[in-house]
Amino acid sequence: MDHRSLVVVAVTTMMLVLHSLTLVSWGDGSCLERCPTRPGSLGSRDVDPDCVLKCLRGEDDADTSRKRPVIIDQTRGALRLKVVRQYQDARCTSGYLAVNDQIIAYTLERPWRNNTPFISSIPVGVYEGFLRYDHPDDRWRIELERVPGRRHVEIHIGNKPRQTEGCLLVGMRLGRDFCSLIDGASAYRQLKTAFYGTDRPTATPNRRIVLTVAESEAR
Repeated sequence: MDHRSLVVVAVTTMMLVLHSLTLVSWGDGSCLERCPTRPGSLGSRDVDPDCVLKCLRGEDDADTSRKRPVIIDQTRGALRLKVVRQYQDARCTSGYLAVNDQIIAYTLERPWRNNTPFISSIPVGVYEGFLRYDHPDDRWRIELERVPGRRHVEIHIGNKPRQTEGCLLVGMRLGRDFCSLIDGASAYRQLKTAFYGTDRPTATPNRRIVLTVAESEAR
């Protein structure tokens, strides 16, 4: 069979398959309607051919068009931190820190000043974090990655806004002025224990750190 004959056979077969797809129905809709689509050429969307073939053969007894998409929790197993800002004035921003949905400490930051380095709190958002062991004070810090317009934003111990240049301070108690923290060492121990799973770690687990910074809805 020459090349031209092969092309004719291929085109004829394709036309028959397409014709059959428009006629074959199953349950309450055709195989084309039941199967998901994917991006095609020139901005079009093409039906998944593997799904159509399974449908035609009766191998798939599920209604794929009505399946909910599977949402994979990318933070499963990660240390999920959330800072919720509850108070803000010209002096500071304060709130609380939750670890895996459990509140463990209070937080203190600079006031919001348009994300200006060294004098402003950071923008709300979701940030990845990593551990640093090279700080001379506590030798264990969580640093945030890809904070817009900022560098070396960390979570660490501190009592007053002047002790941070945009980092997030933690403490077990919030002062009456809402702009000071007490007992940061205990709060930091709780944060480390949440990451390692023990207060006396012997190894560092391979865990992602994800921090969400949000404004309180009550504000």
